[in-house]
Amino acid sequence: MIGFGQNLNKEIFSDHLVSFSFLYIFWIIIFAFFGLYDLKSIKRYSYLITRISISIIFCIILSVLFFYLFPLITPKTNLLIFSVLIWLFTLITRRLFVVVFSSFFKTKISIMIEENELKEAITEHPQLGFQLTDENPDIIVSEDLDYKALLRKARILNTIQAYELVLQRIPLNKLTKEWIFQNLNERDVYDKVKRIIDIVMGVVFMVITSPFVLISFVLIKLDGGPIFYIEERYGKKLKNIKIIKLRTMKENHSGTPWTEGKDDPRITKIGKILRFLHIDEFPQVFNIIKGDLSFIGPRPESLNTVEFLEKEIPYYHLRHFIKPGATGWAQLDSAYENNSGNISSKEDKIAYDFRKVEYDLYYIKNRSFILDLDILLKSLKLFFKQ
Repeated sequence: MIGFGQNLNKEIFSDHLVSFSFLYIFWIIIFAFFGLYDLKSIKRYSYLITRISISIIFCIILSVLFFYLFPLITPKTNLLIFSVLIWLFTLITRRLFVVVFSSFFKTKISIMIEENELKEAITEHPQLGFQLTDENPDIIVSEDLDYKALLRKARILNTIQAYELVLQRIPLNKLTKEWIFQNLNERDVYDKVKRIIDIVMGVVFMVITSPFVLISFVLIKLDGGPIFYIEERYGKKLKNIKIIKLRTMKENHSGTPWTEGKDDPRITKIGKILRFLHIDEFPQVFNIIKGDLSFIGPRPESLNTVEFLEKEIPYYHLRHFIKPGATGWAQLDSAYENNSGNISSKEDKIAYDFRKVEYDLYYIKNRSFILDLDILLKSLKLFFKQ
């Protein structure tokens, strides 16, 4: 509006307000896509500046396309001014948020058990809003409390609840049958609505990605061998399902799926490209439309892998309580991304999946449309990060 000066009137103001208000919804989605609402990531100042700058560039490109396709107004100067102001506002508010939550409004928490991982997480990420203390805590974490703790008017959490609150995962080594029966429940309304969303999103995704899939068909066929790779996996409540993927390995390959990592010699040249771009995963949209998969949920594993891990990881079968997904809460953990290509032994595989199940159980307990949207946006961010 600054660009209009004295020529600003109600009509101009109204047109700009409607257009920018509608457009800003997409800006918010882009900000979420680039992690600007992620408490852990906004702590790093250099990372924050880079992310905000890249986000604003994408927002400007989107805005230019929007005003080109819907030429209600042509806000060249105002779009530039608006973008600069949003850049400054976003940077200042994020930094202010970190400073404020690093100094004020913290939840004082007293951990009366030997849980170094919890303590380290709170110390390293003050923006999460917690402060370790032994005096006048708001939260007490302990497995053995007497009545005096109740008189301190503090919120009392056991280890599982503390991990869920701070680390957003459920510790398997602390799990009990009582917790399982109290927290893992069916949600009929949620499941039905989510099924409709999966079908609609699946059809849209299939249309958008079809050119890439068709090109991949040709490249794989030129390389020789079948186009698709179909693998039997366990779905909801251990129902057998057949996952469809584009073939990325040589025919009649052998070996366990965790022994070679990203440099697996069984992967074809075309397969490396497809895996890098995740295009080999695109045909799974047929599984989603069919109902074997959801977009969001615990990632399904092969039958042999499940049979192996069930013997090594306690409560592993609980991740099959709900329908599996193309992506999930565990896939957003930095350890998943850093270690997924470096598994070279059974021990590595067990440790890797032990942590993954902890995140899966958190999702199963806390699943909601808000959490699903958060996972979807962050998964898209990881997709374009490679």
